[in-house]
Order: sequence, then C-alpha cells, then structure tokens
Amino acid sequence: MAQRAFYSINDDVLVRFNAIVPPRKRSGIVQLLMAKHVAEQELRITEAARLIETDPDFAKIRAVSGDADVMALEALTQN
Repeated sequence: MAQRAFYSINDDVLVRFNAIVPPRKRSGIVQLLMAKHVAEQELRITEAARLIETDPDFAKIRAVSGDADVMALEALTQN
C-alpha cells in the first residue's frame, strides 16, 4: 500500500530533480532514497548500541542502565 505525503523541498533541488527524473519514476526514486537514508540511520543506531553494550569505556553507563532496569522491574512487580 502507498500513502501520499507532503514535504517541503528547496525550489532549486526540486527543479533539478524534476529535470532529470521522468515523471513516472519520481516516487520510486524518492522512496529508494528515503529507504537508503533510513537504513543508514538504523545501522548507525545499531552500531552505537553495540558499542554501549560492549565497549569498556561505557561500563559505567551500562551499570547505571542496569540499576534503572532493576528499579523499574521492582516498581512494576509491586502491584
């Protein structure tokens, strides 16, 4: 299923895009570019999470996070 979306795009970029991308291919190209960008951002987030979970420099953060998890679990199970 496809949805229509409205985004603001700089006039110059839009004119250049429309000049080189045929009308029937524009949505597909925009979708491809968006999917690529999203995948790149997801990879960055995954890599950052992996570093936080494994890098010795983040040991203190992991300890605080673990303490917060314990406290949240205790609060949830007290009912």
